[in-house]
Amino acid sequence: MTNETENMALLQEVARGTEMGKNTLEQMLPLTEDRLLRAELLEEQRGYRSLNQRAHTAIAALGGEAEGAGSLEKLGAKMGILSRTLGGRSTQKLAQMLVEGTSAGITACVQAQNSAPNASAGARQLSDELLEFQRENLQSLERFL
Repeated sequence: MTNETENMALLQEVARGTEMGKNTLEQMLPLTEDRLLRAELLEEQRGYRSLNQRAHTAIAALGGEAEGAGSLEKLGAKMGILSRTLGGRSTQKLAQMLVEGTSAGITACVQAQNSAPNASAGARQLSDELLEFQRENLQSLERFL
């Protein structure tokens, strides 16, 4: 792959991952009654939005358009949340679901980085910021388990 192709692939993964994060949090926020968990989710949502905007800007600067998460991926996530919360919406259960989703996001980001070894410093920096953000989120969420 060329550098430009790798840059675009890495940035698209950042856009997809941050979109999934902010969409999931939007669905989870109304489900939680725990004040501290709600505050954590709102903070995470702000972070995902900021990173998502930066990914969109970087992709546009390369002459592309952010693809984000596909319709089926979004629907699958939404249905997963609905089905897993039918039996209850305890703080612990919601936190566990978020830990699993964040872990999947970390894996996807690392895979994208490994697939783009020649990506530019800027693209790599943004994906590194997403990784660091997600790892911090994991640590914050663990206290709710």
